[in-house]
Amino acid sequence: MTFNPTTFVFELINFLALVYILQRLLYRPLHEIIDRRREAIARAQAEAEAACASAQKLQQQLQTQMTSLEEQRRAVLAEARRAAEEEREGVAARTEEDIQRRIEESRRALQVERQATMKALQGDVLRQAIGLSARLLEEAADTSVQSRLTQHLVDALDSLPSGEAEKASDSRTALLEAASSPAADDLTRVTASLRRLLGYPVQLRVDVDPSLIAGVRLRLDGRVWDATFKGQLDKGEGHDGDS
Repeated sequence: MTFNPTTFVFELINFLALVYILQRLLYRPLHEIIDRRREAIARAQAEAEAACASAQKLQQQLQTQMTSLEEQRRAVLAEARRAAEEEREGVAARTEEDIQRRIEESRRALQVERQATMKALQGDVLRQAIGLSARLLEEAADTSVQSRLTQHLVDALDSLPSGEAEKASDSRTALLEAASSPAADDLTRVTASLRRLLGYPVQLRVDVDPSLIAGVRLRLDGRVWDATFKGQLDKGEGHDGDS
């Protein structure tokens, strides 16, 4: 086998060109994606640590206020007992029932104040926890999560009994609200499921709403099928969800 300088130079140029193309189109974007994901994870961890510190601070405040309320309760009870003793000595007609009634009223007033304080602090902790969960879910919501939630919606439509199709009107347009632009395959699955359900083709209009965090929500002639993270969070806060 003879050595051909021209062939060697040509193959060397091809190799260097391939290395340059891989560096520009594969390795560099891959490193950028990894760096962005690392930054997102670090940011989520920092937010979680901040929320944990805030929750601990609120817990300390709650403990301090509960201690203060207990001291106030003791002081009020002591004052009530002292006043009761004075009234018992000064006014023979005052009965023990009246004294106990005043003590009980003081206890109930302190209990109401204590419950209101605890409820307010617990509400702050709950709102912060829900806000943190929403931010973390938004960071974690990628294309695969969006696709799985879309499949969940399709499964819900496919699982409807045959009688449900009769309840739908002859509407030819449906609205699909999505947290991000759905993939073409997801749109095809939803459209096919609607056609199986209604027995005729339906035009699917897409509305992107990032506040949904992740997932899709289908609206058809006043009926709603919700497969979003926001819908689940609303249910967790005690709101009534859609179908």
